[in-house]
Amino acid sequence: MDNQKTVWEKTKREVRQFKDKLGMPVDRGIVETVAILRLLGIHTTSSCAGHLDRITGGPYVNFASVRNDQVFTKMKEAGDRKSSEYKRIFNEGTRNNLIERQKIVPYLDSFYANRIVPSNQRIIITGFGPTKNCVMCQGAEFGHILGDQERNELLNKNKNEMKLFTEYLKLCYFSPKEKP
Repeated sequence: MDNQKTVWEKTKREVRQFKDKLGMPVDRGIVETVAILRLLGIHTTSSCAGHLDRITGGPYVNFASVRNDQVFTKMKEAGDRKSSEYKRIFNEGTRNNLIERQKIVPYLDSFYANRIVPSNQRIIITGFGPTKNCVMCQGAEFGHILGDQERNELLNKNKNEMKLFTEYLKLCYFSPKEKP
């Protein structure tokens, strides 16, 4: 257990040092989510804690297969998107991401086994072929069509749901008997 806690603290420190493609650090409110997903073997790529001053669809964590860096290189080399080679490589990347996504599904199934929450708060995984997967609350994007007060309420509920899921993942990590 002490070793797990040491690894946990080290992973959080590492996550705090990450920068996205725009040079922005990981939002404080999503550091633990990113860290625990990484400890559970998920290759995270970007994230957002959710913000009131701009609609980001957050909180969310994007992730993809680590093998897809090579897939993107091959896709560029293949060139023509209509070619059978490009399609084969595209499908390989999609399969890689589906395998990565499968790692989280048992945790979500177990987390929601005895919890009833409104569908727009429920955490889901969306996929985008070989580019990325995203762990997010189902109704997060409704923020684009809501007024300020409703958007604020939705964001707070979604942040709480992500926090609860993060706490559940931590329980699974630190208590092996809790793993789904």
